[in-house]
Amino acid sequence: MDKENNLKRLSDKLKQDKKLALIVVLAIVGSLLLILSEIIPSRRSEEEKKVILGENDVYLTEYRTALEDNLERMISKIAGAGECCVMITLECSVERVYAQNISSGSDYFEGKNNQNGTSEHVIIKSGTGIEGGLLISVIEPRVRGVAVVCEGGDSYIIKTAITDTVTALFSIGGNKVSVAKMKPLGEE
Repeated sequence: MDKENNLKRLSDKLKQDKKLALIVVLAIVGSLLLILSEIIPSRRSEEEKKVILGENDVYLTEYRTALEDNLERMISKIAGAGECCVMITLECSVERVYAQNISSGSDYFEGKNNQNGTSEHVIIKSGTGIEGGLLISVIEPRVRGVAVVCEGGDSYIIKTAITDTVTALFSIGGNKVSVAKMKPLGEE
């Protein structure tokens, strides 16, 4: 009952004082606009993230496919390996390293900035007016594991040669490489 009385008094007061009613309406509209402004950009940024992630996925797929094709050609040249299929898994996505300005008052040692200093990314502007960070290097994703299926995969000597080749090419341990014999063509 107390809530109903309070609402009734507020309603009566708003009906009597038009300025107060206008202020309340403007406050409600302003609050709604603030809420909407928070919701709308997050949708846009998520859509932008999807586009960026989509481009990254395409690049990673192309990169992995190129690695697999090159490795298949390399392994098929090993005596006794014969025809082969290769599958590679990658650890993560591409890492981009951007240039940074580091304040002169700070100590900088081995890529680490002490807590007294500040660092900022270097931003460049192209002739068309597009701004972006100054890219220093791109670090390709590391190979996590390799599976090889080949005609000579049942031979210990061939398995060892393939494992040695893969571990040397990708700097991974032998436990991250699997070599198996391929089924004969007519068998399914």
